[in-house]
Amino acid sequence: MAAVVPEMAPFIRAAVAAKPGLKNFPVPSTSVAMQMQRLVYSPFKAATERGPIESLADHPFLIVIDGLDKCKDKEEIQDLIEGMLTFFDENPFIPLRVFITSRVEQHIQSHLNVPGVRLESLVDHCSDNDITTFLDVLFESERRRNPVIRAYLSEHGEWPVPGINRSW
Repeated sequence: MAAVVPEMAPFIRAAVAAKPGLKNFPVPSTSVAMQMQRLVYSPFKAATERGPIESLADHPFLIVIDGLDKCKDKEEIQDLIEGMLTFFDENPFIPLRVFITSRVEQHIQSHLNVPGVRLESLVDHCSDNDITTFLDVLFESERRRNPVIRAYLSEHGEWPVPGINRSW
C-alpha cells in the first residue's frame, strides 16, 4: 500500500516500530482486525488528515479480500468485518474501499447485510461470456506470438477453426 500511497508510509512504519508483531501472522496477540486497524485504517486516516492523497485524486484505493469464507476462525472474521464497518461508518469520505468475495455463510452475511454495504449474489451469474472473452484474447495473443500457429494460419486460414463447438 505504501508503494501506491506514499503518504501512508511513515504511519505504517511507525505502527510496525511500535508493535513489530504486526507484520507477522499469526501471532497470538495480533488479530487480523488489529492488523487492519493499525496497518491500514489508522495510516489511511492519518494520511488523509494531512491533506488530499495525490495518487487517489481520481479513484479510491481498493483492497480485495478473496475467499473470506475459507477462514476457519469465525470470530476473527466477525471482528474483522465489525472493525471495517466501524471504520467506514466513522470515516465515510476516506478514499478506501474493500471488495470481499465469499460464499454465502451465515456468520459473514449477517454482519455484511447492513446499510452502506452492497451485496451481490453471483449464484445466477453465467460465466460463459467471460470464458469466451478470455479464450478469444488468449487465442489472439497466441496467433501473434506463436510461429507454429502463424505457419498454420498461412496454410490453412483461421485458428481455432470457426464453427467448432465452443461450449467449453
